[in-house]
Order: sequence, then structure tokens, then C-alpha cells
Amino acid sequence: MSPLNGNPNTLWASLLVESFASQGVAHVVIGAGSRSTPLTLAFAAHPDVAAHSFIDERSGGFFALGLAKASGQPVALVSTSGTAGANFFPAVIEANATGVPLIVLTADRPPELRESGANQTIDQIKLFGDQVRWFHEVALPEHNPSAELLNYLRTLGARAVIAATGGRPGPVHLNLPFRPPLEPAETIDLHASFDYPRPTRVTPAAPSAPSPQQLREITDLVEAHPHGLIVCGPDALSDGSDLLAFEHHAGYPVLADGTQVGQVTSGALSPTTGKTIALARVRAAVAKVGTPLQVEVRGKPVDAVVVKRPFYKNPAVRA
Repeated sequence: MSPLNGNPNTLWASLLVESFASQGVAHVVIGAGSRSTPLTLAFAAHPDVAAHSFIDERSGGFFALGLAKASGQPVALVSTSGTAGANFFPAVIEANATGVPLIVLTADRPPELRESGANQTIDQIKLFGDQVRWFHEVALPEHNPSAELLNYLRTLGARAVIAATGGRPGPVHLNLPFRPPLEPAETIDLHASFDYPRPTRVTPAAPSAPSPQQLREITDLVEAHPHGLIVCGPDALSDGSDLLAFEHHAGYPVLADGTQVGQVTSGALSPTTGKTIALARVRAAVAKVGTPLQVEVRGKPVDAVVVKRPFYKNPAVRA
């Protein structure tokens, strides 16, 4: 049987998973559930994607977050329909705040079964609000899909990966409605069954360097505030040399996350020792000034230095 005439859910999920795999997605974390069966089976069958199964979605969300942080690559995260996907919210918020690429895939009921009062069902459209870089409601599976629709599915994975790994990495959310039957009637070999070209790997554009105007604005702002503070969050640096040069010229102390101290301190200091020294310098500096300027270092590696006004009024209390 041609996959175009078989279970459309199986075809949809297989095309989408192939699209993700072609863009370098090598891990998926899967929560238990029925509505997500097409996605679960498609991921499990793909030879280039390692599937990790979790009963508890909250734990699975943070496992995916850790995988993406450790690998530096986007990780897929699958849930069944209803309230299951809401358990990913803490991990999605963390991914948004720290710039970690996650691709959240929530299975959903078809439109005719929504708002029916069934147990544990919710409105999943834009479930994560503005915590994601991109949301998309995937088209319903169809029998005998057009070439245009097949091409849409082929490119959807690339669009999701680009949104998750572009200039401002973070989570994306795809909502996928499926009608029964959810179980496949056959297995699909996309390349052997019909003429299916493998999607082309798309590489996100490198972050652009600050413009001369932006550099002048930052320079003027730093020169106008001789007392300031440099704040480095986790995963902000791969090479601290640029930051050390900035620190030297600005005369600002560095407040570094424990994972970054080795990158922003000169000399062979342990993370604990380095963090103690950094905190001591910050407290000493804060005690001498009224309201210091705060400098955040964002990106992995450094692709932006953001100088901003502090959000608190009494830095001495804050320190």
C-alpha cells in the first residue's frame, strides 16, 4: 500500500520526524499517552533519533532541557493531548530564559472534539504564550495529500529548528491534531515507498556583530558611569577573553554564575574560589556607589553585551 493511501496520521508523523532528523535533531523525550501515538512510533522507528521515554512530563521536560544544554543542539519533546503538555511549562520557561533550543510537540484532538467538556482537555493553542519563539498549529492529516502539502511537512522541521536555534535561541511549540485511528496500519519507508527527497539541512545565520552606532552608544554609556557591574549568567561564555578586556577597560567587577567563573577570572582558580572572589569584589564595589550600571552578557558564546539600568533602587541591600 502506498503511504499516500494509508493512515494519514502515520504519514504526517513520519514526514515530520524525517524533517526534524534532517536538521540534526538527534534526541526526543516522549511522555506517555494515546493521542501522541503517531509521533511516538515515528520517532521510535527513526534510526537517527534516540528516543527517551518518561511517565512524568515535568521530569521529562527538564531532562530534555538538560540534553539540549549539554549537546548544544535542539531536542524534541512530545506529549499527548490535554493537560499533559502543561507539565512542560516550567522547562519551557527555563529554556526561554536561558536560550536553550527545545522543540515542543503537543498532540491534540481534532477541531470537532475540542471544547467538548471531556476530562483533562484544554485549549492548547498558544499554550505557552510568549515563552516560545514560535508557535504553529500543524495542518490536520489528510488522505492523498497534495504535493504542496507534502512540501509543507518536509520544510516544517527546518522552520522549527531555525526558530529554536537562530539569533535568539529558545523553545518553539508545534500543536498537532490527530483523528482516529491513531495506530498505524502499516510501516512507512519514505524513501523506498515513493519519490521523497530528503530535506536539505538549513544552517541558521550567525548572529550579527554590533553596529558602529551601537558600540558608540555602549561606549558613551559606560564612560558616563564609572561604577558598574558585569553580570554573567550560565552558558554565557565559551571564551572569557573579550569579557576580561571589557572588564579591564571599564573597571567594572564581574558577578559570574558558578559555571562561568573559570572563564572570567584570570589565573587557575577553582569555581568555588573564583566565585568567592567575584562576589567579594561586587560587594565592595556596590558598597561604594549609589546605583551602579548593570551589564549583562548574553549568548553562547558572547554575541551581545547588553548595558541597562538596574531594576532595583538599593544595590547595597541587593548585594
